[in-house]
Amino acid sequence: MKQLRIVLVAAFLLVSVGAIPVVAASHAAACGPVYTVKYGDGLAAIAYRCGTTVSAIMRLNPAITNPNRIYAGQRLTMPGNTPPPPAPGTTYVVKRGDTLGDIAARYHVSLSALLKANPGITNRDSIYAGQVITIPAGPAPSNPPSFDRVNVPLIGVGTGTAGNSVGCGDSVEMVTRAVAPTTAPLTAAVSQLLSLQTDNKGYYGQSGLYDPLYSSHLSVKSVTIENGHAVISLTGALSLGGTCDDPRVKAMFDRIGRQYSTVHSVTVYVNGTPLDKLLSSKGE
Repeated sequence: MKQLRIVLVAAFLLVSVGAIPVVAASHAAACGPVYTVKYGDGLAAIAYRCGTTVSAIMRLNPAITNPNRIYAGQRLTMPGNTPPPPAPGTTYVVKRGDTLGDIAARYHVSLSALLKANPGITNRDSIYAGQVITIPAGPAPSNPPSFDRVNVPLIGVGTGTAGNSVGCGDSVEMVTRAVAPTTAPLTAAVSQLLSLQTDNKGYYGQSGLYDPLYSSHLSVKSVTIENGHAVISLTGALSLGGTCDDPRVKAMFDRIGRQYSTVHSVTVYVNGTPLDKLLSSKGE
């Protein structure tokens, strides 16, 4: 017992003078080396909270092919990191379709921090339109999440299933494209869609997937997201084939926006005219 007391006293002295570092319970400890995804987490929010980037996490977790598709209980290998400061103090009015996880990701704060700042929320799955949410105070983020891969929709001809079909019995399939690191993945994804190289029949490489925009000549004018609504403004010439292409294109633009948790609806303009109006008036 005497020897044990001597060892304990020695250890205490070493810790006191800094010879042995004391590891406090912190976000950094929770972030690595392995992070278990919680309900409501998004990859961008995890990356920001853990002081890293989406691309860095994806490089260490090759099974993740879509940065917007992770699930509770999934274990992520994390790069070395230090936690960033919380987001600026503000309030947010909940919109229809919002989830607490979406709001946390939008302001780059953890879900637990958001709940702590809003003690009146006793069930994180029960928020309502018009509810005022307090965002934890702190300095603005200096390194927003960066994406170096985006997902682009194409058409699987004749592969639609009952209840999940577009065009003439087709499906929308996502392909991954590498891009220069960006904090605006939707803009990058739309740009990639408009610049895909296809054969003279509109098929993309050896994938067997069809691009109904292959004969169009469009470029991105602007992409904005406000209150969950994405507005994609394009310029140039829209040229589509048969009647099946109209619903295919509408479905592709809807999917390209709604793949992100912060987007709940999409409107597309071509030279200032809504895409829906252009398509509905083609036969007139």
